[in-house]
Amino acid sequence: MDPLRYRTTGVGRAWTMATMLAWPMASLAADAGHHEASSPPAAADDAAPATQHGNASFYAKHLHGRTTASGQAYDSNGLTAAHRTLPMGTRLKVVNPQNDKSVVVTVNDRGPVPKNRILDVSSAAADRLDMKRSGVTKVDTQVLPKDAPR
Repeated sequence: MDPLRYRTTGVGRAWTMATMLAWPMASLAADAGHHEASSPPAAADDAAPATQHGNASFYAKHLHGRTTASGQAYDSNGLTAAHRTLPMGTRLKVVNPQNDKSVVVTVNDRGPVPKNRILDVSSAAADRLDMKRSGVTKVDTQVLPKDAPR
């Protein structure tokens, strides 16, 4: 077995150590001579459309307490969600168009993994959307302005 070969778990893509080391080096080369601090995270409007329509699922029960991408522990009783591109802390109104139930969630994780889904919501949010029986439900999402009342 080649010691420079690394296989990611679950995905099955093979990467070489040289490729993994080249990414940071390419980034440094692109920034050569540029000494400003890195730019702040993109505003919610830049990261994804203000509204999205697609499938949502909810977190499995056994994930309660695990660390999310934001560094917070996942709380199945909190109103949180995982989104691939929206900045952490973005608030979303999520509507289940089948029953017009809605909930406001805060993005604190990355995901979902399946490409045919746009959002993973917490167990509490799934309860409010009445989507637990189906597991995966079509939803409409809307980014809320930062100054919107909580």
